[in-house]
Amino acid sequence: MKGCNFLQFLGCCVISIGLIAAGWLISEGLPDTTRVPANLSVITKTVDEEIGDYLSMPEIAAYFGVTREDVEKLFNSGELEGTYIKVGANLVFSRQKLDEWVERRMG
Repeated sequence: MKGCNFLQFLGCCVISIGLIAAGWLISEGLPDTTRVPANLSVITKTVDEEIGDYLSMPEIAAYFGVTREDVEKLFNSGELEGTYIKVGANLVFSRQKLDEWVERRMG
C-alpha cells in the first residue's frame, strides 16, 4: 500500500513538471505585450461628446410631451426625415435637428 502512495506522488510530480514546462513553452511563443503598440489610440471623450445629443423614439415622446404612437406616425409619414440616423437596427434622432424641425413647423 505504501508503494502505491509513493507511485501516486511520483505521478503527480511528473504531471506538475509537465504542466509547468508546457506553460513555459507556450509563454515563450506569445508576443511581447509589455509595450503599447504605436497604432493604439485612447478615447478620452465622454459618451455624450462621442455620439452627440441623440434620442430614441420613447425619449422624443417624453421630450415633446406626446405619445410614442404620435412620434411613430410622424416618422412613418416621413415628416421626421433628416432628423435621425440608423445605427444597426435602431434609429437615433438628433435633438438639435428635432428642435430645428419644430422651429420650421412653428414659424
